Amino acid sequence: MGPVQAVRADQQRLDDAVVVARRLAHAYSNVLTSVLGFLELGLGQAPVNTTLQRYLEVALRGVNQGVGLTQRLRLLGSRTTLAAGGVSLLPVLARQAGRRAGPGQSVEEIIDVPSDLPPVALGNEQLTAVLEALLDNAHEALDGKGRVHVSAAVESLGTEKAAGLIGRAAPGLFVRLDVSDSGPGLSPEVRERLFREPFFTNRPRHHGLGLTIVYSILSGQQGALCLLDNPGGGLTVRVFLPVAGREWSAAERGGQS
Repeated sequence: MGPVQAVRADQQRLDDAVVVARRLAHAYSNVLTSVLGFLELGLGQAPVNTTLQRYLEVALRGVNQGVGLTQRLRLLGSRTTLAAGGVSLLPVLARQAGRRAGPGQSVEEIIDVPSDLPPVALGNEQLTAVLEALLDNAHEALDGKGRVHVSAAVESLGTEKAAGLIGRAAPGLFVRLDVSDSGPGLSPEVRERLFREPFFTNRPRHHGLGLTIVYSILSGQQGALCLLDNPGGGLTVRVFLPVAGREWSAAERGGQS
């Protein structure tokens, strides 16, 4: 099997997982709705500053996390009505930056994204979900210590390069977004499983669907992604976000590749 055929085989596995995940999300959401309602009622009646109140608050936080997950899963394979002119990357990224710092952690987050990038052909909710998944994965790879570097540029994809990516990118103009971490990187075995087993994760606190969510959203808008090893160690997830509307001319791109 050639490299392009292997990419397509992995892509089919992800497509199959998307169908399963969407169906599970619908059923899971119905269960969470009833649990959430009764937890809120119980918390309202629980005596203040008691063990029971604390238990209910912890349970409520867990259910709300589940609600957030189902909302992201519902984006899998979905199409959205895009805002005229697309969405600007930098403001959405700014809302995500710095939100993952925890006590005792020393993670440096570097945002190196120019302000004059063209808008991308994703909805605001879709772009937010992509950035959340990428940054969550990068931070978890560091285990509380290291560096996350986010960079972006405009890039034109030709037919051959587009065909070698995971997704459905057609030749054309994209905003290339790199999310890099200084963690241990991925072994060839783990990397292969990430795309052959979409629910697989090597992180104890992760649900294993991050890249599947990114893949599905990008594919729905003719985007794509790939994984790259960093020369000094760590991993870069490179995503290609299609530029909204018209193509830029070479002069408008200002020489960007």
